[in-house]
Amino acid sequence: MTENTEILPWHAAHWQRLMARLRGDSLPHALLLTGPAGIGKGQFAGQLAQALLCQSPQADGRACGTCRTCLLYQAGSHPDFARVNPEEGSKVIKIGQIRELIARLAMTSQMGGYRVAVIRPAHRLNTEAANSLLKTLEEPGPRSLLLLLSDRPGLLPATIRSRCQALSFAPPPREMGVAWLRERVEGLDPELLLGLTGGAPLAALALADPERLARRGALVGELLQVAAGEVDPVAMARRWHGEDLGESVGWLTRTVMDLIRLKLTAQPPNLANPDLRPRLQPLAEQVDLRQLYGHLQRLQQAARLGNTQVSAQSILEDVLIPWRNAANGR
Repeated sequence: MTENTEILPWHAAHWQRLMARLRGDSLPHALLLTGPAGIGKGQFAGQLAQALLCQSPQADGRACGTCRTCLLYQAGSHPDFARVNPEEGSKVIKIGQIRELIARLAMTSQMGGYRVAVIRPAHRLNTEAANSLLKTLEEPGPRSLLLLLSDRPGLLPATIRSRCQALSFAPPPREMGVAWLRERVEGLDPELLLGLTGGAPLAALALADPERLARRGALVGELLQVAAGEVDPVAMARRWHGEDLGESVGWLTRTVMDLIRLKLTAQPPNLANPDLRPRLQPLAEQVDLRQLYGHLQRLQQAARLGNTQVSAQSILEDVLIPWRNAANGR
């Protein structure tokens, strides 16, 4: 579980403010880290957790990476640190997991320092788990920090959000993201990768894989074939339901947003899929703008349903069937 202790450039301001609060002994007991996926919220939380547990932090507050507590953290065996994620095969964080966490936080620190827990993604807390967590958020123990991470904080109960201090992360300025990415990818266009991920550099770095890029091209290509009546939407949903639903819905969403941009202006400044513009332009001219906004709403709903027990194939069918009908003027 080794964390990269190098602070990402677009995280620097948040890091400096938190370190100033730590030095002033005014660090909050609960932080809600929000922002889109792929910008490094998890990396930031891990760096902060390790820094608080470190016995010999560096001058800027970062963990040394070599002391006993850092080695325990990196090995995943630090007694004062806990991660809470949905269990394998489950989409939610359950009350038993939160009760176990509360019991751990109630214990005295075994290393004599902070006790830190990371809950991710926090919006996957089921109702019972969220209610169980409230008392700990209201009455935290001394020198304890709860880090809740979510790219959909609106799904969290207001009672949870109100008891945490929000720390909002945004994609970096495009120039910063491109410069950071250019140092880490070869043979691929960093601007294209950033566009495909909504400006999220870590997601763009993960996308720097020819196979994943080929899947994205194939998915969008089939979407255009559905619009042309050349591919059955149910058959397409069947082929794609086994892939990463969140990623597929994200690519489809950005494609529809590109179509809206092309509908509104002949020369939109920033397309998520600039390499596909020749194929998207004719469809943008064909489909009604209101229908495109309707597709966008359905995709946003599909993204929310991805956290439920609704099957991936059903979610995709609900998106693709109206797409075929609208593209064919029905």
